[in-house]
Amino acid sequence: MRSGKKPVSQLNDIFQKELDKIPHQFLTKLLKAKLVTQGIEISDDDARSFAAHIFNNPDEPFEWDDGRKGEYRSISVSMTEEELKELEIEISDFTDNKLPGLMLSVSQESAKQIGKTLRKDWPNQKEYDGIVVAHFLDRLEGDWGKAFDILRMMLTISREIGPEFSAWAATDEAPKTPARYEALLKLHARGCQVVDEIVCLMENGFADGAFARWRTLHEIAVIASLIADGDEELAIRYFDHEAIEAKRAMDHFQVHYEELGYDKPGDEEIESIEKAYQDCLQRYGHGFGAEFGWAAPHLGKKRVRFNDLQEFVGQIASRSYYKFASQNVHASSQGVNYRLGLVDQDEVLLAGRSNVGFFEPAHNAAQALCQLNGAILRDRWDLDTLITYQILLNLWKEVPDACHDTQEAIEARDQELKKSQTSRKPKK
Repeated sequence: MRSGKKPVSQLNDIFQKELDKIPHQFLTKLLKAKLVTQGIEISDDDARSFAAHIFNNPDEPFEWDDGRKGEYRSISVSMTEEELKELEIEISDFTDNKLPGLMLSVSQESAKQIGKTLRKDWPNQKEYDGIVVAHFLDRLEGDWGKAFDILRMMLTISREIGPEFSAWAATDEAPKTPARYEALLKLHARGCQVVDEIVCLMENGFADGAFARWRTLHEIAVIASLIADGDEELAIRYFDHEAIEAKRAMDHFQVHYEELGYDKPGDEEIESIEKAYQDCLQRYGHGFGAEFGWAAPHLGKKRVRFNDLQEFVGQIASRSYYKFASQNVHASSQGVNYRLGLVDQDEVLLAGRSNVGFFEPAHNAAQALCQLNGAILRDRWDLDTLITYQILLNLWKEVPDACHDTQEAIEARDQELKKSQTSRKPKK
């Protein structure tokens, strides 16, 4: 928390100290019992001190004041091998059988109490966190606003293109390919939404998250380009492939619905999905059941991978970026070890926002957005369309320089700050 308190860590230290006292406590109990048999009373504190003395200085005599004035006695306490063994068994029994339940009880009660404290303190912490984030976002916008604005403008233009395309597709001027235009329009709309997500992540300081979302945008743009290149039949196959995806999802769900906490799917739903699946295989052949089986005839291949789609639409060069972005999607070692949001990869671990690393997501998102708009405008190359598309291309070309200049300025500022901090350190 903001105050620097670490309640859970402190409790763990306290609990560990108490665990370390367990042998002392059992020995204390045994010592008191032995002294009582000799008619000697000893306080709990003195008995604990006696036990600690035996652990730390077993060869030295132990002295304590029992409150009797003018009287000094010498007492001898001995323990047999059997007694020591019994003591060891008691300690072992406690730690093996009783301690786990005690720890669970303590942890549950402690969690409850700490949770109450955290909830009580949360409004102040939330306000503090909000102030910190607000200051960060102001600085981030000051540094990257120019670069971000380019992508924001491209997104605004793209959102205007979508409705215009929809209106044009309904005219007699447009070719009669309703499924193809429906696919392109839906892909375009989803692509615009993903770009908005990328912008949102970047303007909040999450470069790696933005690059991961570009991976999805790239897939959308590649599929849109393929649909634009194809005919009505390809688009119909694309939509029909939903039955294959539904079948895979249902097969998996039927195996795991109980552990997921859901009810068993209904027989009618299962039968409906199975029927649609079998109908597709009967209509298109078993190859249609593959991941990109709907696109195989268009590419002239029996089995298609995403790399094949990239190559077919002229985007194979993006394969390296695609693999790079995948590291931010999967829990790979490279994704753990390399973060776009760090200037120095070995200096710190990134657990939140950062003000660097936006070149890759911004530049690639701008490129994919141009590709996506190119797909939806493919059949409509009139003067207005050409001008609009050229504006998008011009804006895209501005992104690399804007991002590069900002990144360099921030890195230079960071180096100056480090030099300044080094120069202020006192000489040994």
